[in-house]
Amino acid sequence: MKIGVQLYSMHNISAEQGLAVSISKAHEFGYDCVEFAGYFGLSTTEILRLLDKNELEVAGIHQDINGLRNDFDNVLKTAKELGAYSLCVPYYNSETVQGWLDLAKELDEYGKRFNDAGILFGYHNHAHEFTPIDGQIPIDLILENSGKENVFFQMDTHHVVNGKQSPVEYAKKYADRIPVIHVKENRDGSDCTLGEGNIDFPSVFKNAGKINVYVVENENHGTNEKELLDSAAYLKSIL
Repeated sequence: MKIGVQLYSMHNISAEQGLAVSISKAHEFGYDCVEFAGYFGLSTTEILRLLDKNELEVAGIHQDINGLRNDFDNVLKTAKELGAYSLCVPYYNSETVQGWLDLAKELDEYGKRFNDAGILFGYHNHAHEFTPIDGQIPIDLILENSGKENVFFQMDTHHVVNGKQSPVEYAKKYADRIPVIHVKENRDGSDCTLGEGNIDFPSVFKNAGKINVYVVENENHGTNEKELLDSAAYLKSIL
């Protein structure tokens, strides 16, 4: 079991001071691993050096769908070089059921290739994937039309709530597909320090099957570092 932080949580710090500062802070805040959302111009060699210096592993990478479509081989190569445990598509949208079905098929094919490389491949939800289209829920269309061995569900608890669904119930529904979870608080629609919102994380974790990596995300982008520090401490206290 590992506790990680999505570096998008410190996007402003990376953009203004460099990715090296965010990686250093992840170690300082007590995280075991990081999840990337961009490399800010650094090479894999430079990133590996920073990770080694800060005793951090790579929980995962967020890669947009166009990057996979246009440069799949290089995306996979980078993930392998970084020793990534997982890679997720962080966002997609379609206004039709067929669009989501097409995505499920596409993700399944990508997932087979990542699986062959020993890297987990998944999809990360936002709120809109829980809005029905012709009576069907997009996140279910993705997961029910792709193999669980090829596409895991990186459930973002905050966005499930904003999608007017229960993260506990979705943890139960896909308990065999959540090896990596986004642990993100929700208080009146906004995120905050873990334990200070309305999500029952112990119940979510209890029902989610075998979670191997718990990834904290906070979208203040580094403007409140104490939230990331306190969130790591809270998560350790309940696991």
